Amino acid sequence: MNKTLRANRKNSPQEVIKKKLNKGEMIQRFTQEGTCIMKWRDRRDVLVISTEYDGTLVEEIYKKGNKITKPKAILQCNKFMGAIDHSDQIYSRSKLNLYEFRLSVIETLIKEGLETTLAPRFILQPKTRNHYPKMVERNEKKNRRCQACIKTKIHLETDIYFPTCPGEPGLSVYPCFKNYHQ
Repeated sequence: MNKTLRANRKNSPQEVIKKKLNKGEMIQRFTQEGTCIMKWRDRRDVLVISTEYDGTLVEEIYKKGNKITKPKAILQCNKFMGAIDHSDQIYSRSKLNLYEFRLSVIETLIKEGLETTLAPRFILQPKTRNHYPKMVERNEKKNRRCQACIKTKIHLETDIYFPTCPGEPGLSVYPCFKNYHQ
């Protein structure tokens, strides 16, 4: 069995944990039962507990051709234990009491609710696509006021509207259509 070891773990040998190492150096100690506890430094200190391997160094070759010498126990840990170490890390996070848990759930629900309520009411389509005018049918309101002319305070009624635009505005075809979409 190989496993990474937290530095603050109870009953860990302090001489291994407290030892300052340079890059590539290693220190190891054995318990009476034969368990090896080692510390190796690469970019940071790595503590490993192993019942299988001692501090035998093995050369590992990376894809770019770089070679690095590391203990076999650490090589095996990297190979097999990545996901388990990650789950241990997540599991060891501080626990929430019931009140804090409820608050976090409420905050997440409120954030999700805000995102859905802030969504636009109309899905805007690209301005150049599917802008075909339609005539107001006889059974509908007879004419609509041109929305572009309303902005310029001109009273102009039209029987043409654009159903793909938000709000289905009534627009006289030229130049109001162009002005409305700018």
